[in-house]
Amino acid sequence: MSNYPFKHLVVLMMENQSFDRLLGYVEGIGKLNGSEYVKNSNGEKVFAQKGAHPVKDHLFDPPHSTAATIKQLWGDGYTGQEPDGLGWLKSHWPVSNVIEEQNFMKCFDDIDEQLPAMVKLAKNYVVCDRNFSSMPGPTAPNRLFLHAATSGGYTGGTWLGGKDKLNVPKSMQSIFEAIDDTDANLGWNLYNIEPDMTTALAFPYVRSKPKNIRTFEQFEEDCKNDHLPAYSVINPDLYVNSQHAGGDGASLVDGDNYIASVYEAIRRNQEVFDKTLFYITYDEAGGYWDSVVSKDILPQTENSFSREDWPDKGPEYDFRYAGTRIPGLLISPWLDHSIDSTFFEHSSVAATVKELFKTEARGPGGFLTPRDQAANNLVSGLKLRTTPRRDLPYLPRSKYNHEMLEARAKAKQKKVIK
Repeated sequence: MSNYPFKHLVVLMMENQSFDRLLGYVEGIGKLNGSEYVKNSNGEKVFAQKGAHPVKDHLFDPPHSTAATIKQLWGDGYTGQEPDGLGWLKSHWPVSNVIEEQNFMKCFDDIDEQLPAMVKLAKNYVVCDRNFSSMPGPTAPNRLFLHAATSGGYTGGTWLGGKDKLNVPKSMQSIFEAIDDTDANLGWNLYNIEPDMTTALAFPYVRSKPKNIRTFEQFEEDCKNDHLPAYSVINPDLYVNSQHAGGDGASLVDGDNYIASVYEAIRRNQEVFDKTLFYITYDEAGGYWDSVVSKDILPQTENSFSREDWPDKGPEYDFRYAGTRIPGLLISPWLDHSIDSTFFEHSSVAATVKELFKTEARGPGGFLTPRDQAANNLVSGLKLRTTPRRDLPYLPRSKYNHEMLEARAKAKQKKVIK
């Protein structure tokens, strides 16, 4: 075991939000000032603006497949060159629609309590402002990177894991398998695997361990009773509280409440909280604009399998560059508020597991793949306090809850009428 105070790493991966959309206008966190813009297909500047509404401005689900994200980051097409981030509006609106484009460029802020839990956490703990999805693509390949530091070459859109759905080769080792191979006493759990968010089940090894797949209520009990394993991954429910746009009655409000619920489940047991590092991240940006693009060149992964083996092929991509910038928060009573501008991507989680728990995987140097071997882990650069904080907040809930519930009720009513 390591010399860090962290005996548990808890990862909550939300859905489809860019860093700037959630935090770009939060004072002391983001750097947007209203001068940022993207040109539309008419060559007109469409400026970023604050004041997005967490319900009304969450109906449009931007295209975010691998092909769509490549268009956003490389407006003129990708041939191996650095991304320029010029294609956001042209990708979504080849024929300009200024009103929709302006709505798309709206971001949240800390003025009107739109996302109070997220903002409160960001202002009290460590914000990772150079955190990126692992590749320019959708949920499935990015969540595979979270679990295995590779997508095995997959760039498609089938995110439902299972033998007859997204099913990776047995030779593609996951963090979970590496933990068990190293020391079965470390342990791992997947919490809240919902019917629509099962990408982790793409791994045959994970499917063979049903006792490690638990509910959110069991997560709360495990926190209460000090039964957390070394590594936990918590999943939201795709169209309920993941913050994915476009679903029936979807909003950012439920997701903000869910983030608060996870935090407070850990926070309630001071002994558990004192030895837990809680990491909040997002799978990808969901097609939303961000002002920062990564030009870091990433190593090729060794685990690449024939595209014919995947349920849908997706476009070819060399995985040379990361995807869009996404929010990242590191939470622990051993941490004061700060901004960490280290480059992170989802493979950083596997690198962190190795750093904290000394896992030995089958890849190079005991890592899973060259990606986590090269990745910056989340803890090495942290400035840890000499004593844990005792001034930590419980989190407010959004004043938009009533609008979220109303939107969800209307969506259910439409389903009944149909």
